[in-house]
Amino acid sequence: MLAMDYASKFPGSIQRLVLVDSGGTSWASFRKAMTDNMNARMDADDHAALGYWSQPEVVARDPGQAAIEKMRAGLPCQFYDRTKAFEAIALFKPGRENYNPDASKQLNPAYEQGAAARIEALQKVDIPTLIIHGRQDPVPESVALANQTLLKGSRLVWLDRCGHWPWIEQPAALEKAMLEFLREVRPINTAPAASTGKKP
Repeated sequence: MLAMDYASKFPGSIQRLVLVDSGGTSWASFRKAMTDNMNARMDADDHAALGYWSQPEVVARDPGQAAIEKMRAGLPCQFYDRTKAFEAIALFKPGRENYNPDASKQLNPAYEQGAAARIEALQKVDIPTLIIHGRQDPVPESVALANQTLLKGSRLVWLDRCGHWPWIEQPAALEKAMLEFLREVRPINTAPAASTGKKP
């Protein structure tokens, strides 16, 4: 999502764009659907953990730990194979250097406020773009399809048996799709330098 925002503002600085299980051009375009999908996939243990770490008294004792644990509780439902979620869970450790819940309070509203201008700008850019999306990602397939429609000449690759973390669930397929794309697309600004008339 940050990459799309950057592309909308500085398209001349980008030669290629790769979106891996990305969200949309606004939070409103997918947030409810993603939340509904995650809630439907959470099992009893997930819901119990989320409920415990959401209790006001628990949050008050250690807000940072509570934020981390709530994130961890929601990770298994983002995977096609829940057993692979442990690698992602290990990434979320206590400490603001690992996860800063206050950041979203600034980033989310700012991203939403810029949605209209972002969409208008992206309709005008022509950057070779690869969109990769897991078939079982709780971010709905409609988001990937909307991004493909918005970004001229973009290519959409679906990864089967894959949720929101393809570099963990389908690393070989992800690498293959990215390498094929990067090898096929010619870089921009490859014109030869003007001759100076001097021998090298």
